[in-house]
Amino acid sequence: MRILVSFFIITISLQSYGQYKSIGEDEKKIFESTAPESIFVHYNSSFYMVGEYMYFKIYCLNPKTKRLSHISKMAYLELIDKSGERVFRQKIKLDNGIGQGDFFLPVGTPSGNYKLVAYTKWMGNWGQGLFSQEDIAIINPYSNNQKNFLESDSIQSKIDSKTSKAPSFGLGENPMKMAPTKKQFGKREAVTIKFEGKRSEKIPNGAYSISVRRYDPIFPNHKKTTFDHLALTKISTPIFEKNFILPELRGELITGKVVTNNPDKPVGNLKVSFSIPGENYQLKIARTDASGQFYFNIGKPYRSEEAVIQILEEKVDGLTVEIENPPTLVDVNDLKFKSFKLNPDMNDLILKQSIQNQIENAYFKVKPDTIVSEGGQLNFYGKKAKTYLLDDYTRFPTVKETVLEILNNVWLMQTKDGAYSFNLRTLNGEFNNSEFTSLLLVDGLLVKDQDYFIKNFNSNLIERINIVRQYYRIGSQIFDGVIDIQTFDLNYQIPPNKDGLKALKLDRQTEIKDYFRQTYVDSTIKQSKRIPDLRQQLLWLPNIDLDKDETITFFTSDVSGNFEISLEGFTETGQPVSLKETITVE
Repeated sequence: MRILVSFFIITISLQSYGQYKSIGEDEKKIFESTAPESIFVHYNSSFYMVGEYMYFKIYCLNPKTKRLSHISKMAYLELIDKSGERVFRQKIKLDNGIGQGDFFLPVGTPSGNYKLVAYTKWMGNWGQGLFSQEDIAIINPYSNNQKNFLESDSIQSKIDSKTSKAPSFGLGENPMKMAPTKKQFGKREAVTIKFEGKRSEKIPNGAYSISVRRYDPIFPNHKKTTFDHLALTKISTPIFEKNFILPELRGELITGKVVTNNPDKPVGNLKVSFSIPGENYQLKIARTDASGQFYFNIGKPYRSEEAVIQILEEKVDGLTVEIENPPTLVDVNDLKFKSFKLNPDMNDLILKQSIQNQIENAYFKVKPDTIVSEGGQLNFYGKKAKTYLLDDYTRFPTVKETVLEILNNVWLMQTKDGAYSFNLRTLNGEFNNSEFTSLLLVDGLLVKDQDYFIKNFNSNLIERINIVRQYYRIGSQIFDGVIDIQTFDLNYQIPPNKDGLKALKLDRQTEIKDYFRQTYVDSTIKQSKRIPDLRQQLLWLPNIDLDKDETITFFTSDVSGNFEISLEGFTETGQPVSLKETITVE
């Protein structure tokens, strides 16, 4: 316990130095005794065609206890080809060690052998050998370039189906079992899977995911099981020859530095803001340390792909903001790829599946996935604002007129040089003469130059204005009130060429979804009769609560063949679970 407390104290003390930090011998001993992490990825297939979805569930584990890790709040997943090019890189929010997502493989993806790599930044301290690395084969049947699959003279030979199976290390027995009601089914027929504990025991609580997908032994199947993962995970000593990498304890960690071209100008103790715009915007304010470094922890999910960092000091001449976050921790030179080869026996299967995928994608709009809402997030000031919907009033073209004619307890102050700024009366109606300024937000972006906004913005673009007439502390900054403006299109742009401002491109976090589940019951048979059903993926449930549901039902499609039912996961005590069954659709 003392080690864990010391770990968090040192981590917090180091965060002001950014994401990387060289540490001394005392700190080394503490970090060496702190748990590393490993990642198991349950994904739906090792073989894809372009135009299909890759689904995945991430389990972030403490490899010493085998239980879910609570250290990192973010994981990263990359799909990389042999040349080192990335098809995608996704950020996955971890909730108590688990996360999920999906990726649609675009038509422009070349055929080839790929590597699916998953990691947390904390894992980087133990080297890339601890990263999850899975082999993926992707075929683009619309391309004439298949050279990545035709590099061998053995393309005429058939693939031995035994070689396409993932290794099985048999570390122990599963604490539960699953069984479909039967082995053979017709098209568009209901399939029910029953789960029960071993020897009539209760199904153990845990985190589980299940996939049902068509497979053919001729195509590669390199998917590891949870048993394989634990057997292959080798814990090494942390690597401290390189800079130490801080864990993302409270969310995504954004780090940067304020630099100057004037050696006499201090860069320490400067206030810096971080804004992610949008309806559910996020705002952070921090101070730089003596070297100009700052950090922001982004704990809430966001959908915007842009952020703005600003230096909030009055005089920022000669000061610039630099972002230090690396795009990746993966060294592509150390990746070893399997070499899947095409052979003539695959031609008909590839052609048939390609046609089925095209037809299925054409009907995507009637089979949509739905994004799980995070719920209406309240702004940081909660329900304390007075809201003005400007369409309820006579419209005025300028911000100045709008303030004078519509907003109560708000006025504009003007300096001797003619610059305007917002000011608010206190809750008891007195004029506010404090040393603090009011906070102006437009679509979630902190607007430092209030004068420019007041004089130049067209108020007809404003949908609503929220007014909060009380002091607020955000990070290291105190404001004497909040003017929160929302435009109709939620797309306010801070004018370019502003000193001390840096626009940052963000990789969006994956969104939690409820995936489409086809049903054929009496009320839906008629409307579904004319819609083709050519699903290769019959079911993907990244989160199963077997404590509530001891059976799962899904429906077959119009596609015949063998389908693999694959359940992976870990009990809450860290015991691996890997169950597989096969059904046939005739």
